Amino acid sequence: MLTLVGIGVGGARSMGAGAREAIASARAVYMETFTSPVPAGDVEEVRRAAEEGGAAFRAVPRWAVEDGGEILRAAASGDVALVCYGDPYVATTHIELRARAAAAGTPTRSVHGASALTSVVGECGLHQYKVGRTATVTRAEASTPYGVLRENVERGCHTVLLLEYDEDAGAFMAPREALAALLAVEGERRELALTRETFAVIASRVGTAGQAIAAGSVDHLMGLDAGEPPHSIVVPGALHFTEADALRALARCEGEPRSNSETARREAHRMLARYVPMVGAAMREARERGADERVLDCARDYVADAEEFLRRGREGQA
Repeated sequence: MLTLVGIGVGGARSMGAGAREAIASARAVYMETFTSPVPAGDVEEVRRAAEEGGAAFRAVPRWAVEDGGEILRAAASGDVALVCYGDPYVATTHIELRARAAAAGTPTRSVHGASALTSVVGECGLHQYKVGRTATVTRAEASTPYGVLRENVERGCHTVLLLEYDEDAGAFMAPREALAALLAVEGERRELALTRETFAVIASRVGTAGQAIAAGSVDHLMGLDAGEPPHSIVVPGALHFTEADALRALARCEGEPRSNSETARREAHRMLARYVPMVGAAMREARERGADERVLDCARDYVADAEEFLRRGREGQA
């Protein structure tokens, strides 16, 4: 049997009875440390729990879980536990491993732990049902999370941004680095998903004694030292007044909490009100100079599309 065990966000000492029982009763216990940085003390706590139950213990890197061969072979002939931080199924690698075990006829079960995704949102005082798609910001790729952020802002949804963790290098992307990468994409695409005035939240070390929640403009947050990882960034969409009240109470807040969806909407309307007349004047001047009508038709279509996107509430595309 393969049991996937989440120890939650509070570390090994906050493990529930079900998690401890699954570890103690396993013949072999594997602990992965690539989805989130795991303190050495937590690894040792899980090791002790495994060895006290007579289980072999091994901390495994990413490739061992992605390949899965050793873990699946062991689970086919005995009880095996794969232990991770948070909840097992935030990581798609764990879902795939469980599916492979089930397809091979190996029984599987789950011991869930508190997930950073829900814990971060709650600790910021935001409503879970208003959260949109989650994205991960990496050093290699910020355009995809930028697109997710834009879609969520247009829909009035909050965005949870996870930050890259490179276990091999022992490096965790800093919040200011992630924000700078997103601002660079904004500079190229200008879709108003994230600007220096955007209101955002940095949630650090959630679930631990060193937890810190800081909120304010992106410009303000980029000047902060967020300290040790892990960190997440939350960009609110449309804020309910109770969420704004909670942010004031729970976060170290610079300025008043504000809705990014409304801000993006107002800015898009302002920009179109300014640029549409300018484009119209430029087109008239171009026609007088004998410009190709096909080019002018394309320009008219672009303006019409922008106005239609704005009418539909898709400000980023406008």
